Amino acid sequence: GHFFLKVQLKSLGMRIQLGHVPARVCPGATTFVVIDTDVVHICGPRFLHMRIIYEKSCRAAALDRRLYPATTDHPKSAATFRVLEVFELLQYESKVSPYELYNTISRLTDNTGLTSV
Repeated sequence: GHFFLKVQLKSLGMRIQLGHVPARVCPGATTFVVIDTDVVHICGPRFLHMRIIYEKSCRAAALDRRLYPATTDHPKSAATFRVLEVFELLQYESKVSPYELYNTISRLTDNTGLTSV
């Protein structure tokens, strides 16, 4: 029969392009986790060195793509600005903690409990 198979975007070759062309690829993480409002995406990053006017950090390149990196140096995960806006509104209305929001999004990603997100 026909069925849908749940796969990570990384296995389909999805890469998040952070930086400018022309450039050279910057060595970094092989897996990049993006937390959005309805799913946790696992994909591959492509951090590119900015050589046009100034050296742009990976953090600044992520912010340009509306991704808020978890760390300032060589980030391996980021939250979309959209999920941060949703979190801010939920904080005002129901005092949701970051832990509760992440668990909710993890369940939206995979509610079977068989894989860790």
